[in-house]
Amino acid sequence: MTKLSTAENVALSLYENKIKYIFGMPGGGSSIDLIEECTKKGLKFVLTQHETTAALMAIVYGQLTNTTGVSLSIMGPGAINLCAGAGYAYWERHSLICITETYNSSLYNKMSLQKINHSELFSTMAKTSIILGDSDAQELVNKAITLSSEERPGPIHFDMPHSDANDSVISYWKSDKDYIKTEKVSSKQLKLIIDTIESAKFPLLIGGPLVYRNNSISSFVNLAEHLQCATMVTSKARGIIPENHPLFMGIVSGVYDKSTFEGQAIAKSDLIVSIGLDRMELLSPWEHTQPHIIIDKIQNPHEPIGTPKHEIYGDLNEILSKLKSILTKRNTWNTQYIKEFWETSLSKLELNNPTITATSVIHTIRKLAPKDAILTTEAGIYGRVALYAWKVFSPNTYFDSSGANTMGFSIPAALASCIARPKQRTIALIGDAGFLMRATELEIATRLKLHPIIIIFTDRTLGMIRVKQSSKKYRRNGVDLSVTNFVKIAESFGGQGFVANSIQEFKQHFTTALNNNQLTIIDVQVDPNTYSDHIKFIRGY
Repeated sequence: MTKLSTAENVALSLYENKIKYIFGMPGGGSSIDLIEECTKKGLKFVLTQHETTAALMAIVYGQLTNTTGVSLSIMGPGAINLCAGAGYAYWERHSLICITETYNSSLYNKMSLQKINHSELFSTMAKTSIILGDSDAQELVNKAITLSSEERPGPIHFDMPHSDANDSVISYWKSDKDYIKTEKVSSKQLKLIIDTIESAKFPLLIGGPLVYRNNSISSFVNLAEHLQCATMVTSKARGIIPENHPLFMGIVSGVYDKSTFEGQAIAKSDLIVSIGLDRMELLSPWEHTQPHIIIDKIQNPHEPIGTPKHEIYGDLNEILSKLKSILTKRNTWNTQYIKEFWETSLSKLELNNPTITATSVIHTIRKLAPKDAILTTEAGIYGRVALYAWKVFSPNTYFDSSGANTMGFSIPAALASCIARPKQRTIALIGDAGFLMRATELEIATRLKLHPIIIIFTDRTLGMIRVKQSSKKYRRNGVDLSVTNFVKIAESFGGQGFVANSIQEFKQHFTTALNNNQLTIIDVQVDPNTYSDHIKFIRGY
């Protein structure tokens, strides 16, 4: 039997794990060996302009196809760029494989060009870093894909030496990324939790992304309906309950100001039951004073969420089903109250404002776009407004950056969405500064004939930072941009571009975009002075 090379073994493992795309920037060594072998297996390689983009695209593509994202880079500077994408996967709990080229053992000590210790570079982000060799590369990749997806999901780094490498060497970093796994649900804890919920008048459920990853959406919604209790979700869990559901109460971001929508919604509760809540999505430490029950699959002693009254760990479906079977069926919340809460809250955002603002634009998009449209957004005023102005009806139709607050995320996410779900419309919300970070990646849309609709909120400033400067009475400094002709940028990539100075113009241009399978940029001219009118209800400043 012919011995397989490292590249052949890795390609075989990726193929067997149903991975169909790799994203990245290749070098002239082991990376092109891998691309060649993957191509033979039917895997496609997508060239990106930047390695961070490769990681972000791989993550979103993996999430939409229920596989592990795979990204690739050269050694040295390429690895550093890829590590930034691994950071997103680490902070936001996504499965990701990062493969970097490296020198083989015969060259390693003789070279200095682009040479750094990749394992040390990735060690603070990755669950593990593995140097691949010929003998067991396939086995290691299989194990790594499993490890990457285990709770909490995160990146795995592979160093892939040139073809004459020696056998693999494995190094593991655990430290703060160790979790305590519980195989059996505690009956004693379950009884205490049941008694606490039974005595609460207004229990509130908060769902995190684990509800989706654990395939526990039905169990989560069934429990909420059994108790008729208000239900909130985190940004990365949007869609686990349809946001037109009468029990849906809003988004949890870790904001505690009682003047915010989030603060008002939670203030009425007398018990918080968080299910799969991850501290990485909270902007600040847990400050709610109501009794708190934590339900999770794993215990994370390094990232406690306040001081819970009770905790229980294990399979979410088992726990939620047991709770529903024992808890008294009752109506704890008046759905009319929740309806009026939404009506009052949304009126403060002035969704139907005839002038063009982030809120009126997002509201218009939601009315015109297909119900299953995929929205990508990121750090910025428009992204925070989208937490309330944009309704999500099913999982994996909303992509944001919460744990990392990554600027420039929206464009890679939209491109990956177009590849994974070509029959669904993908709409990207992004600021002019964020767009300029990733503008070159539109070449991917031209090359692969992708048709995202990109809404650029042009205010020529870093809106969120400007609001914070203003709140501290600082001078306006280091936040302003020059004028950019985004229409010409769209046209240079073979797309169409429009400028919208009014809601009526925006409606016209967005309708045109929906009716054409073409890369489209709509440059929305917004006044940044309107931001503080809306962000105070969402962030409290």
